[in-house]
Amino acid sequence: MLRTPRTFAEIARVGPIAAQARKVTALLEDPARSAVVAVALPAELSISETLDLEERVAAAVGRPLDAVVVNGVLPRRFSAAEIDRLTARRRRRPGPDRRGGAPPARAGQRPAGASCGACAATPRPT
Repeated sequence: MLRTPRTFAEIARVGPIAAQARKVTALLEDPARSAVVAVALPAELSISETLDLEERVAAAVGRPLDAVVVNGVLPRRFSAAEIDRLTARRRRRPGPDRRGGAPPARAGQRPAGASCGACAATPRPT
């Protein structure tokens, strides 16, 4: 799309279409008169496409993107108070990266060394 004015100027060569195409090309290539702005959603595919666009814009008009606008905000998963509680709990609990403790249990698993209620109620032979 950004190469279209240059292509029209090359095809027409003379006349009003060629003159207008050259003006549009000059406008797109002049950072003092125009800006190239990418707008993307905050999602992996959109970011990948924006990175690809950045390369294509540089190749087409010889200049980088002037700005990238993120059009949207992902919802907050935790409140500030919940983040504080989780951070405090993580600091208190030993883990694989802290003092060699066992990794935290996954959903549906008991932490290492823990027993189920049935095992605790079963008498052990002496």
